[in-house]
Amino acid sequence: MKYKPNYARDDTKIGRGLKKFHLSKKLIVEIKTRLKKNKTLRILEIGCGKGIVLLELLKIFGNKLELYGLNLNRYHGIKDKKDLIINAKDKDIILSDFDKRNLPKISFGNAIKLPYNENYFDIVISNVTFVHIKNKAKALENVYRVLKLRGIAFLQLDSYMTEYTFKGKIPGLYTRLNKKYQKNYLPRFMIGKECIPIKDFSKFFETQGIKIKVIRAPFKDKLKEGVGYAVIFWKSSDMLKFNLIYDKEKSERLTKFMRSKNPIVYGVIDVYKGKTNY
Repeated sequence: MKYKPNYARDDTKIGRGLKKFHLSKKLIVEIKTRLKKNKTLRILEIGCGKGIVLLELLKIFGNKLELYGLNLNRYHGIKDKKDLIINAKDKDIILSDFDKRNLPKISFGNAIKLPYNENYFDIVISNVTFVHIKNKAKALENVYRVLKLRGIAFLQLDSYMTEYTFKGKIPGLYTRLNKKYQKNYLPRFMIGKECIPIKDFSKFFETQGIKIKVIRAPFKDKLKEGVGYAVIFWKSSDMLKFNLIYDKEKSERLTKFMRSKNPIVYGVIDVYKGKTNY
């Protein structure tokens, strides 16, 4: 059997619905607002898991939405349309015969090379997926590419823990980040040896005239507490280009090292070559 990451072994991690999506209220308002001017909207969810968010949107809006989902692997929850119907039943989402004929279209692929044409979607959403994507900058460029002009993206982009359980010595990188930010900090984007917080990473959008909002989302459960960061941005030009070169070897090495010292760390850390250019 092929290896499954922890989040794919636990059914609850790939079966989250709108209630677990921090941006869901803003998303619903945006859909309703856009439907006043458009008969239908085309929406993509990156990392759709078991398709629960898409199925809930189908139940709310019916044929007003053309829904698409992307998963990296088939073990993420859906192999075919029959699985969507089973998943809906498991979550007490009652689908009409009409709904079953208009199920979300599920594809498999990597977010850094989305298998869709440019200017295709009105809205792109993603929840608890970007932390696992290698080369998030490239994935963000792709999200921008497939959005229509004036389209909008709602992305849960990052999170970091405020309480850690360490095995052994604290890595020097944590020590430097804790001193700099006066709080426990998990690096997600590194350019050279410099950590780029999400609020600073957003400057890559702003310097290209792209409107973006960074939203702080504290979270807490029985095992941990921390802060999530989501972004909302609007497509206002033909292309988003970060001009960052992804360092695959250093990214994988740093991610592996940080995980070995901190068992709570999940997702991957991206390392890019060069220096900040904003």
